[in-house]
Amino acid sequence: MTDYVPPFIFGHRGASAHAPENSMAAFALAAQQGAQGIELDVHLTADGQIVVMHDDTVDATTDGHGAISQMTLAQVRQLHLHARGHKAHAGDATETVPLLSEVFDRFIPGPLVVNVELKPSKTTDLAQAVAQLVMQHHAAGQVLLSSFDRFTLAYLQQHHATLRRALLYPASSFEGVMVGMRHSLGWITGAHALGCEAIHPYWRLATPAVIERAHLLELDVNAWTVDDERTIRHLAQLDVDGIITNDPARARAVVASHSPVRA
Repeated sequence: MTDYVPPFIFGHRGASAHAPENSMAAFALAAQQGAQGIELDVHLTADGQIVVMHDDTVDATTDGHGAISQMTLAQVRQLHLHARGHKAHAGDATETVPLLSEVFDRFIPGPLVVNVELKPSKTTDLAQAVAQLVMQHHAAGQVLLSSFDRFTLAYLQQHHATLRRALLYPASSFEGVMVGMRHSLGWITGAHALGCEAIHPYWRLATPAVIERAHLLELDVNAWTVDDERTIRHLAQLDVDGIITNDPARARAVVASHSPVRA
């Protein structure tokens, strides 16, 4: 028997339960709360700069409007972040949209794993730009590139095989329902064939069968996005490798209180 090893905790868009998502403040807070990794999302601006934001428009989390791909970095930088679903008010502390390079400058080198989610794209421009930035920062060991898009992962496998990769799954709620009904495990084999080191399933798909198959293929299982204590405890009992959460402090407290041992 070996001592219980709690799941690795990723701050989803930082500690986004307590600070504007994908902000430098949220990433710093996640680290303060004991997260071992931060998860973030990236897009390219019209002038080819990698900015950190989940949506492909700035509408939901800033005081501006428009598609990121149609805006220059200078235009994006004029905007101020606020919590999703809440508009900023005069006098509020505000932050600008960070560049991925700024996140790397702040946290690399360091103890945090930086999980960069590459959004699906019709081109390889985003994947190539992110890969180049990772290499420029000598950060291949600290950065994990994840995507729902198998085309993107295949491109990285062919051109940047030394970079760490993970398959996010499912790409749609319909796909998730169908896979769950059929108890299909083929997507895990597909992730392995793409050279991934991990799968990132929606937490309801992190079943014992999925975890067993992934571990047989030496793939880590990092489940998303989990905030309630009961589900965090359930996933820890199932032996997932990582939990992606908006509230790293709560997740750390829950897994710390869980005390089985692994065979």
